[in-house]
Amino acid sequence: MRLVAALSCFLLFHAGGWAQESPPEVGEAYQADVDKGWQAAVNGKSPASACAAIKGAVSGKLKSGNYHREKLFEESSRAIEACNFDLPVRYFHAYLDSVVSGERTCMNFMTHFSTRIPALTIQVFEGPGNPGEETEDPAERIKGALEDRIRKDCPDIVPWMLQ
Repeated sequence: MRLVAALSCFLLFHAGGWAQESPPEVGEAYQADVDKGWQAAVNGKSPASACAAIKGAVSGKLKSGNYHREKLFEESSRAIEACNFDLPVRYFHAYLDSVVSGERTCMNFMTHFSTRIPALTIQVFEGPGNPGEETEDPAERIKGALEDRIRKDCPDIVPWMLQ
């Protein structure tokens, strides 16, 4: 597993890209699902199914009232943050790697981003005090994290992607 992570990191840096090296630590309640989503993202697969499992579990705990325990609330918040930001950023870095390698085009990336981002950033519940409460549009945060990479690898789509 460490060898795969090291190789992935080497390939990302060698290809001129940057992405976080390992999955975010979210706590034991959701770590296995975050790790699963991370591995999917590293492999260029959508982390949506792993995040759906996480968001479903958080939703169930919110509805049952079991989220009030401080540790569980913190873990839920970190897991939702991973699903709404860290995993999509890693996934789109992998997608941009396929653009650099010639497997896909920048136009494919722009279309893919605009169609996938709503599913990847679904909120569990709206309102203050809920895990994953956003203060900024998740799509804009993700674009911000990818901005340098988009400018470098896909300069022709910058006017449309980064307005």
